[in-house]
Amino acid sequence: MKLGVVITASFCTLKKVLIVLRELKEKGYDIYPVLSNKVVDYDTRFGKAEDFVNEVETITRKNNCKRHSRSRKIWTYV
Repeated sequence: MKLGVVITASFCTLKKVLIVLRELKEKGYDIYPVLSNKVVDYDTRFGKAEDFVNEVETITRKNNCKRHSRSRKIWTYV
């Protein structure tokens, strides 16, 4: 089953998001993450953006990033 997951900048919860993504993957979901530009671009005291994106890619097995050219830019994995 395909599942779209949108991840936005509530940085203190991103580690919990990774746990949920792993659980969903274990249950057999084909996960398509959508990441806000804040999650992709900002390093915070909760971790580096690049590390989080790499972990999402590892879990979901989606490695092709594409930035949309809308006023509110988001990353999607296709």
